[in-house]
Amino acid sequence: MQNVIVTATHYWLGRSALDDIKCAVMDQASLINLAELLNQDGDLERSFRYIRFTWQCNSFFNTRMRASQIQSVLNVIEKNYQDASNRNKLLLLISTIGGTLFALLSLVLFVCVKRQKRKLSKAHTELEKDKLLEQRVLRHFPS
Repeated sequence: MQNVIVTATHYWLGRSALDDIKCAVMDQASLINLAELLNQDGDLERSFRYIRFTWQCNSFFNTRMRASQIQSVLNVIEKNYQDASNRNKLLLLISTIGGTLFALLSLVLFVCVKRQKRKLSKAHTELEKDKLLEQRVLRHFPS
């Protein structure tokens, strides 16, 4: 039931925000509220985009009435956005290091297998030589 209420809230705030934008209403309280709700839900990309748009409109039209409200929401959303960005950068760094270590390990294993194969080939060649020598000896000295 609560999920339905949240979805309806998002829907009506979105409709109101779209109407505000279409009608060039610069008092975009619904978009601010929608950005705040999306931030709480974890949708950082859209909340950041919406609050940035609101901030740009506020700066362009110099609407002082909403500036403090926008600024407080913007700070929270920006902090969450930066935290998520830093987490993603850390995951990328860890993945890059892991991939590099995997590539190096694969290269080392490839070199080891190549050496073992070379040794095995050399031993096989020696065995073939010994086998030929044994056959020659047996031909000259039959039992």
